[in-house]
Amino acid sequence: MPTNRRPVAEPADERTRQTVSAHVEGCFPGVQCWWGLYTRRWWAYVPTPQGDRLLEAVTPDALFWQVVELVRRARTSSWTANR
Repeated sequence: MPTNRRPVAEPADERTRQTVSAHVEGCFPGVQCWWGLYTRRWWAYVPTPQGDRLLEAVTPDALFWQVVELVRRARTSSWTANR
């Protein structure tokens, strides 16, 4: 019987959670990153001039690249608007 459940990430240990969060937050000042104990997903709160965003991903790499793309678009949009 098919289900509508999304893939679930393996739970991250405390050291991995801290390392990943520190890396993402260190690369992007103002961004907050965490592992959702109940959702079993990686999350990031990303403030941008166009409005704050909440991102979710199954893996730390996927979350990192979502943040990269959002920040890139926010900077491009902000730069274009200020011309």
